[in-house]
Amino acid sequence: MPGFGPHLCTALFVFNLARAFNVSTSQSGLLISAYAIGDAVTALIAGPLSDGRDRKKIMIGGLVFFAIGPLACGLSTKFVEMLIFEFISGVASAFVAPQVYATVPTVLAGNKVAQLMGFSLAGLSSSQIFGIPVGSYLATISWRISFFCLAALAVIFILVLQFNLPETKVGKSENGHSFFSNLSQALKNPATREMLVVYFVYTLGSFATISFISTWFNHDFGLNISQIGTAMILIGCGQLLGSVFAGRMTNQFGFRKAARIEFGCLVVLYIVVPFAPNVIMADILCAIIYIFNGFMFPLPSGPWPVDSQLSLLKC
Repeated sequence: MPGFGPHLCTALFVFNLARAFNVSTSQSGLLISAYAIGDAVTALIAGPLSDGRDRKKIMIGGLVFFAIGPLACGLSTKFVEMLIFEFISGVASAFVAPQVYATVPTVLAGNKVAQLMGFSLAGLSSSQIFGIPVGSYLATISWRISFFCLAALAVIFILVLQFNLPETKVGKSENGHSFFSNLSQALKNPATREMLVVYFVYTLGSFATISFISTWFNHDFGLNISQIGTAMILIGCGQLLGSVFAGRMTNQFGFRKAARIEFGCLVVLYIVVPFAPNVIMADILCAIIYIFNGFMFPLPSGPWPVDSQLSLLKC
């Protein structure tokens, strides 16, 4: 949920928020940047802080602040307030999302880890299929309602984790090195640097696209917010399809080769999509883009040995 939370609501309502706060669409887009900056900056310390601590408590603590963020966004009356609370939501997300990947191997037997990781990634993609359309339909009443519902879902997940997830306290990094030592080793590794650059550009394109789609569909094709939400179902299905088959792509071609193929296809698709002649073709091309985004989305759960390096990649 934090991985596809307030920033997707904001991306969907970007033109509504621009009108509500009397700012330009480009200024409204800063709300997404505020979330991303909070997430990225905090990701560098979230991994090291998690080492040797109960991940269950960290996830619950992160979800508490994550619930506060959307609730406060829904209550905001000024643009600056929205910026602050989007940033807080991003900070909370950085403490929650990585714990999901790190917790799976500690609570399951080895032969079930890969299967559940696939389900986790598919679940994140499914949230885009169902969450965005539901949010868009609720926004026809008021954009604030979607943020309130997101906060309520966070509270529900807090209760679910509290009563169903066992303690998941683990030791320090497996190699016994400090965060800065692991960081230095990661940056000295050419393969790691290559993957960092690839994932940075991929994430940049993914966030930019999802942030712009609603404005593009509204301005160029005249879709209203509920129609945009419906169009996003196909795009979400693309993300889900890619996530489900990501493991097979990696097994077929190898980790690095698969990433290069997927990245090359994304470059071509991003060049082609602006020339879509109508909304149907635009939606189909965006769905194909998100199929490849789904292929690349599991990259952080690839061969990264410690939380600190995972945090670096996420940042």
